[in-house]
Amino acid sequence: MDYTPQTLRYDRAGIDWIILYAQDFKEGRWPGGLPSDYLNSPISSGISNRASFENPCLVIAELEIRVKHCGMDGFLVEEKIDGKTEEEIARERCLDIDYVRRRINKVLWYCASGSKARWIDTRKRPGLSYEEWKGRREYRRRN
Repeated sequence: MDYTPQTLRYDRAGIDWIILYAQDFKEGRWPGGLPSDYLNSPISSGISNRASFENPCLVIAELEIRVKHCGMDGFLVEEKIDGKTEEEIARERCLDIDYVRRRINKVLWYCASGSKARWIDTRKRPGLSYEEWKGRREYRRRN
Protein backbone atom coordinates (compact mmCIF):
# COMPACT_ATOMS: atom_id res chain seq x y z
CA MET A 1 0.00 0.00 0.00
CA ASP A 2 1.19 3.49 -0.77
CA TYR A 3 0.44 6.31 1.60
CA THR A 4 0.22 10.05 1.24
CA PRO A 5 0.91 12.46 4.11
CA GLN A 6 -2.86 12.68 4.63
CA THR A 7 -3.50 8.92 4.74
CA LEU A 8 -0.46 7.81 6.76
CA ARG A 9 -1.42 6.72 10.26
CA TYR A 10 1.04 5.54 12.84
CA ASP A 11 -0.59 2.12 13.07
CA ARG A 12 1.41 -1.08 12.66
CA ALA A 13 1.02 -1.20 8.87
CA GLY A 14 2.07 2.45 8.59
CA ILE A 15 5.10 1.93 10.85
CA ASP A 16 6.22 -1.09 8.81
CA TRP A 17 5.83 0.95 5.61
CA ILE A 18 7.91 3.81 7.04
CA ILE A 19 10.71 1.40 7.98
CA LEU A 20 10.58 -0.20 4.54
CA TYR A 21 11.19 3.19 2.89
CA ALA A 22 13.28 4.80 5.66
CA GLN A 23 16.16 5.69 3.33
CA ASP A 24 13.82 7.53 0.96
CA PHE A 25 12.38 9.49 3.88
CA LYS A 26 15.85 10.35 5.19
CA GLU A 27 16.78 11.66 1.75
CA GLY A 28 13.68 13.88 1.71
CA ARG A 29 11.73 11.87 -0.87
CA TRP A 30 8.27 10.44 -0.48
CA PRO A 31 8.28 6.78 -1.62
CA GLY A 32 6.71 6.49 -5.05
CA GLY A 33 6.46 10.27 -5.26
CA LEU A 34 3.58 12.44 -4.20
CA PRO A 35 0.68 13.30 -6.45
CA SER A 36 1.44 16.65 -8.07
CA ASP A 37 -1.86 18.08 -6.86
CA TYR A 38 -0.76 17.47 -3.26
CA LEU A 39 2.44 19.48 -3.59
CA ASN A 40 0.74 22.25 -5.51
CA SER A 41 -2.46 22.40 -3.50
CA PRO A 42 -3.53 26.00 -3.05
CA ILE A 43 -3.70 27.43 0.44
CA SER A 44 -5.44 30.72 1.11
CA SER A 45 -2.43 32.52 -0.38
CA GLY A 46 -2.36 30.20 -3.38
CA ILE A 47 1.08 28.82 -2.50
CA SER A 48 1.92 25.49 -0.87
CA ASN A 49 3.12 25.97 2.70
CA ARG A 50 5.58 23.06 2.72
CA ALA A 51 8.76 22.26 0.87
CA SER A 52 8.71 18.95 -1.03
CA PHE A 53 11.20 17.38 1.40
CA GLU A 54 9.44 18.52 4.57
CA ASN A 55 6.76 15.82 4.90
CA PRO A 56 9.19 12.90 4.42
CA CYS A 57 11.57 14.38 6.97
CA LEU A 58 8.76 14.92 9.48
CA VAL A 59 7.57 11.32 9.10
CA ILE A 60 10.97 9.72 9.72
CA ALA A 61 11.69 12.18 12.55
CA GLU A 62 8.42 11.24 14.29
CA LEU A 63 9.28 7.55 14.09
CA GLU A 64 12.81 8.15 15.37
CA ILE A 65 11.46 10.15 18.33
CA ARG A 66 9.08 7.33 19.21
CA VAL A 67 11.87 4.74 18.93
CA LYS A 68 14.20 6.77 21.16
CA HIS A 69 11.67 6.44 23.99
CA CYS A 70 12.18 2.66 23.95
CA GLY A 71 15.52 2.42 25.71
CA MET A 72 17.92 -0.35 24.73
CA ASP A 73 15.37 -2.10 22.49
CA GLY A 74 15.12 1.11 20.49
CA PHE A 75 18.75 0.74 19.42
CA LEU A 76 17.83 -2.45 17.56
CA VAL A 77 15.09 -0.62 15.65
CA GLU A 78 17.42 2.29 14.88
CA GLU A 79 19.73 -0.18 13.17
CA LYS A 80 16.77 -1.62 11.24
CA ILE A 81 15.80 1.91 10.16
CA ASP A 82 19.38 2.39 8.97
CA GLY A 83 18.90 -0.54 6.59
CA LYS A 84 20.26 -3.56 8.44
CA THR A 85 18.36 -6.82 8.43
CA GLU A 86 17.39 -8.55 11.64
CA GLU A 87 19.91 -11.29 10.86
CA GLU A 88 22.73 -8.74 10.53
CA ILE A 89 21.74 -7.06 13.78
CA ALA A 90 21.67 -10.39 15.62
CA ARG A 91 25.02 -11.48 14.19
CA GLU A 92 26.77 -8.19 15.01
CA ARG A 93 25.47 -8.18 18.58
CA CYS A 94 25.91 -11.94 19.13
CA LEU A 95 22.22 -12.35 19.92
CA ASP A 96 19.66 -14.95 18.96
CA ILE A 97 17.66 -13.94 15.87
CA ASP A 98 14.33 -14.73 17.56
CA TYR A 99 15.27 -12.53 20.51
CA VAL A 100 16.09 -9.64 18.17
CA ARG A 101 12.81 -10.08 16.26
CA ARG A 102 10.78 -10.11 19.48
CA ARG A 103 12.46 -6.95 20.77
CA ILE A 104 12.02 -5.13 17.46
CA ASN A 105 8.35 -6.15 17.27
CA LYS A 106 7.71 -4.87 20.80
CA VAL A 107 9.17 -1.49 19.93
CA LEU A 108 7.18 -1.30 16.69
CA TRP A 109 3.93 -2.14 18.51
CA TYR A 110 4.72 0.53 21.09
CA CYS A 111 5.38 3.07 18.33
CA ALA A 112 2.16 2.09 16.51
CA SER A 113 -0.12 4.14 18.75
CA GLY A 114 -1.79 6.37 16.18
CA SER A 115 -1.39 10.09 15.81
CA LYS A 116 -0.45 10.61 19.48
CA ALA A 117 2.65 8.96 20.86
CA ARG A 118 1.93 6.34 23.51
CA TRP A 119 3.62 8.24 26.36
CA ILE A 120 1.24 11.20 25.91
CA ASP A 121 -2.01 11.21 27.89
CA THR A 122 -5.17 11.32 25.78
CA ARG A 123 -8.86 11.20 26.67
CA LYS A 124 -9.02 7.54 25.70
CA ARG A 125 -5.84 6.25 27.35
CA PRO A 126 -3.24 7.27 29.90
CA GLY A 127 0.31 7.87 28.76
CA LEU A 128 2.67 4.94 29.35
CA SER A 129 6.42 4.67 29.12
CA TYR A 130 7.84 1.77 27.15
CA GLU A 131 8.71 -0.10 30.35
CA GLU A 132 5.21 0.41 31.79
CA TRP A 133 3.63 -0.69 28.54
CA LYS A 134 5.81 -3.84 28.40
CA GLY A 135 4.84 -4.63 31.99
CA ARG A 136 1.18 -4.61 31.02
CA ARG A 137 1.93 -7.15 28.29
CA GLU A 138 -0.50 -5.46 25.89
CA TYR A 139 1.67 -6.44 22.96
CA ARG A 140 0.84 -10.12 23.57
CA ARG A 141 -2.83 -9.51 22.74
CA ARG A 142 -1.96 -8.43 19.23
CA ASN A 143 -0.12 -11.58 18.14
